[in-house]
Amino acid sequence: MSALPVLPLPVTIEEFDRLEWPEDTEYELFEGEVLEVSHPALSHRLIQERLRDLLNETSGTKTVHMELAWQITATPPQTKRSADVAVLSPDRLRDAIRRKVIDGPPDLVVEILSPSNSGSSLNRLEKLCLANGSIEFWTVDPETRTIRIRAAGSHVVHV
Repeated sequence: MSALPVLPLPVTIEEFDRLEWPEDTEYELFEGEVLEVSHPALSHRLIQERLRDLLNETSGTKTVHMELAWQITATPPQTKRSADVAVLSPDRLRDAIRRKVIDGPPDLVVEILSPSNSGSSLNRLEKLCLANGSIEFWTVDPETRTIRIRAAGSHVVHV
């Protein structure tokens, strides 16, 4: 495994996509900074699957996905992430298939708190997603068994 090259910040999506990554590690680009992403624990994966199943039952024509990659290129610094669970409208999914990329965050972004996903980084991500087109952002706390929901332009709701 070779070391990653040192890049000047902020890193662009174009630079990020050109890098050769070690096969056993995953990376994301968050506001121009390259972050190593750990593989989710079994409990994390089970929560993802349960949420995906519940959202599929209630989402109507929207499509629900796990670890769906999306990017923000319009505003620097650029971001390329994957949501733990994501919901897209059929129109956005068709557009993403045609363009081979999801431009902007999903309509609904669901992130699960974990050792690699701290509250402060999720707060930054929430603000970024809601400012760039997400309708809602959910933060799931497995310890307290609560979901913090913020809709664009509204107050936080805990369930």
